[in-house]
Amino acid sequence: MGLVAAKCTQCGANIEVDASKDAGICSFCGTAFVTEKAINNYIVNNTFNIQNAELIIPNVNVENLRKLGNEEYKKGNYEKAYEYFSRILEVNEDSECIFKREIIGQLQDSNDLAYMYFPKILKPYYESIQLSELVYEEKLTVIQSACEDCFHVISQYYYKKRNKYVTAGKIVNNSYANFLLAGRDTVWAIKHLVDYEFTMKNEYKEIEDIILSQCNFAISVLDAQTKKYGCFEDAYRCYTLGGYFADQCYENASVIVNYKNRIMPSFLPGNLISPSNGGTGAEKNGCYIATCVYGSYNCPQVWTLRRFRDYSLRKRWYGRVFIKYYYALSPTLVKLFGTRNWFKNCWKFSLDKLVADLNEKGIEDTYYEDGY
Repeated sequence: MGLVAAKCTQCGANIEVDASKDAGICSFCGTAFVTEKAINNYIVNNTFNIQNAELIIPNVNVENLRKLGNEEYKKGNYEKAYEYFSRILEVNEDSECIFKREIIGQLQDSNDLAYMYFPKILKPYYESIQLSELVYEEKLTVIQSACEDCFHVISQYYYKKRNKYVTAGKIVNNSYANFLLAGRDTVWAIKHLVDYEFTMKNEYKEIEDIILSQCNFAISVLDAQTKKYGCFEDAYRCYTLGGYFADQCYENASVIVNYKNRIMPSFLPGNLISPSNGGTGAEKNGCYIATCVYGSYNCPQVWTLRRFRDYSLRKRWYGRVFIKYYYALSPTLVKLFGTRNWFKNCWKFSLDKLVADLNEKGIEDTYYEDGY
């Protein structure tokens, strides 16, 4: 006998059953059903009242479908999860299902990360969570999970591309340009994700740990951008392409290290040098000792000293020599003695006097982005 239409009595999915058999298993939820009841369930729930123009809405167990979908989602069975979420969206506009279907879509086809602006899908989901009746702890858990889902897409994209273009520390088949593009797109996506997460942090400070892990990942990608890959034939190619993408890397790197510093004032940015000053775009000039003394890379005293460095010392040969040796020695000094009070107090006396003199000479102590 042929298959006939039926509806699972557990999850409400439309299925086809063999009417000659007494029972079966739902292909959606895996639940056993009595064949006769499943067929009757389909007939009852797909009947139209033509006279009164009323439609009997299918009796779909949304919460059960959500539970099944989330179980498959956690297991990484994304095709099955997508089916469950789609079933819910047939009868209910559900922000969680919309968000997770978008995430699944990106995971299944992660070749166009550059066009995936994550705040676009995260914002409506976040707003719906805010309007829900969940208590604070429940909202926080859902928001943390959503942020991690977005980052999961980004990291999987990068690993996929890196494994494709780099093998045993060498670029595969002259793919250096594609590797650099993958790194640029990865950092770009993280930067915009963190942009929005910082707005959520105003309400949910606990997501700082997630933001930090994302910043650290982006910094590791930027470090990889400056590594020399390839063989002898690729040497010139690597050098020129590295310079070509340096401006884009530098812009994103500047934002990311500043975000990390805002959460972790003790963070000392590494040597990030702008492309216009010969940098690769993945290293940062840091006022190591001043940052150690004043506790932040972004504070009035350090802003003053950074202006002095960029617009006075760099313009004189002896200033450039000083900067060169300062950046060679100061990271080691801070690493060895940066937590010692005597070290901070010793330098603070001299730096306070220097900052006061510079302010008197007209060097401002307002917010400053490194000029070089």
